[in-house]
Amino acid sequence: MGRALLIAEYFIQAKHKDPITGEEEDRTFPLYIANSHFESLDGPSILLRQDQMHDTFKVIFKNEPNCFIAGDYNFDNQEEYEYVEQNNFKDIIL
Repeated sequence: MGRALLIAEYFIQAKHKDPITGEEEDRTFPLYIANSHFESLDGPSILLRQDQMHDTFKVIFKNEPNCFIAGDYNFDNQEEYEYVEQNNFKDIIL
């Protein structure tokens, strides 16, 4: 179906106060906002969906705490939902 992961990368500059010395310094923090619509769980698309999930959660955002990922993911598959919970991702339904 040609679905893709769209990522916006921002850098936020903020003052950081060292808890020990009390000195302030400017720091730059990355913030990633992504949106995607994963392939369906039905039929041959499931293999592409597995690749999409792997690339999104285990490669792109593996060690990145400052990210928001929005989209239509249909985590109704128990195995996928367990992965979401085990990695402390939050599933917010609006």
